[in-house]
Amino acid sequence: MPGGAGPVTRLGCPPAIPGRADVDLSIDQPVRLTVDDVSHTYRGGREALRSVSFEVGAPVVALLGPNGAGKTTLLRLLSTAEPVQSGGIRIGGHSLSDPYGRTVVRRRLGVVPQGSPIREGLRCRDFLAYVAWLRDVPAQNADREVARALDAVELSDRATDRVKTLSGGMKQRLLLAQALVGAPAILVLDEPTVGLDPRQRHGLRGLLARLAHDVTLVIATHLVEDVAALAGDVVLLDEGRVGFCGSVRELVGGDKGDPVTGAQVEAAFLERTGTPVL
Repeated sequence: MPGGAGPVTRLGCPPAIPGRADVDLSIDQPVRLTVDDVSHTYRGGREALRSVSFEVGAPVVALLGPNGAGKTTLLRLLSTAEPVQSGGIRIGGHSLSDPYGRTVVRRRLGVVPQGSPIREGLRCRDFLAYVAWLRDVPAQNADREVARALDAVELSDRATDRVKTLSGGMKQRLLLAQALVGAPAILVLDEPTVGLDPRQRHGLRGLLARLAHDVTLVIATHLVEDVAALAGDVVLLDEGRVGFCGSVRELVGGDKGDPVTGAQVEAAFLERTGTPVL
């Protein structure tokens, strides 16, 4: 195990789960998400989610809303980092309220939290090898998994470089690579393009679009350009409630043959909520 790596939960890695040998880990693509009357309240009485219900099944699902709308809370529930307090969530037909269902989902889940730290002194390859160890990837498969993840995010040529030598965009791609270790069926990403310059953001969007051919993406964002460029389905959250659920084209209206723009998404959001997407 490479030394000096941070705690697993800060990397977005689900904890190792001693599953049964006969667990069926198959989840069909695109993964269908069903959220049924989910509410979530934090200590002190703050309601983050209020009777949230929706069902989506596109290769890329965007959770759109202003800061404080409940996007991150919903992602934490979807990624099993928080227990479901009220209501139910099913991912690929598996209930997160059922221990067996959680086992299946966790084994097929990759998570990219916002602002996750990486030990700067680690080499990229060693960082991913550590993640593979945390996820119980068999030792004989670890090198292949690390190479596959680096190749998927176009960082194969930086495998032996230390994290501190990477640009901000490359570090974000490395965090995406750690989520790909173990061949997940679904990736959950919290504001993946925040903090990147326009060129880095454009490159990461292209990478996510390519990954969506094989993995279902659930992306929480307040950047309307991300929604316009990537999303098939959109769940609009405002003050912990669902303000809209449907395709991005249904959200903005207009001619189906025209590409959706960020300006259209922002206008539709303002019309439905009266709140700027900030």
